[in-house]
Amino acid sequence: MKNYDFTLKFNLQRQPCQSDKVRTKNNRESPHHSSDWILDLLHNENEVQVLIHGPNDSNLVNPNPTSPGLNLQQPQVDPSFYVEALYSGGCDDALIGVGKKGYISLNFIREALSAYEAISSAIADVKRVIPHASLIEAAPDYVGLTDVAKILGCTRQNIRKLIVTSEPSSPPPIYEGTPSIWHLAEILDWLQEVKAYPIDSSLIEVAKINMDLNNAKSWQKLEPAYQETIKALVS
Repeated sequence: MKNYDFTLKFNLQRQPCQSDKVRTKNNRESPHHSSDWILDLLHNENEVQVLIHGPNDSNLVNPNPTSPGLNLQQPQVDPSFYVEALYSGGCDDALIGVGKKGYISLNFIREALSAYEAISSAIADVKRVIPHASLIEAAPDYVGLTDVAKILGCTRQNIRKLIVTSEPSSPPPIYEGTPSIWHLAEILDWLQEVKAYPIDSSLIEVAKINMDLNNAKSWQKLEPAYQETIKALVS
């Protein structure tokens, strides 16, 4: 068993419906294939927009660039309404923030056999309490150089030297700008395999599962008629 540290963002923009899939705590031991559980957890969430919180987001009780949130269907509803229900519903291992009106933030430290088990069970726990919650983002995943430095406990200058000065062998950003954004899993893999940088295995596990979830959400936004064509273009 390991402790896995991760955050999740949900929103409640759509009305609850009878077709919602609600999981139970027993699903923590379910041996689903990763691709199956990703598609299942993202069921009927095509309208959800991925949000990226920057390092200066101070609207949450536990402000950091990977804080999760529930976007409430009615912004006037006090999100603290859900706190006790979430704690008693299996999320007692999460730090829940209610600083921003209309959002609930959950930072989990969950003991499990794998990152998949930890993250999938956390999503199931939230959806059992709030069945129409839909996942926005799993984190850590989208990161800048400052975020990577903070996660690894080193300076931004050190990370910049490792990544920027090693181009083109270093992983390319998914967004190049100010700041540039990478998938954390790709940076961690590169640092470990190419630079022999010591990386905690649980952190790599979490980053990979979160990247899969976020990529699956982005894929859902594509027009179905063009999915195979676009897949061929980027392969």
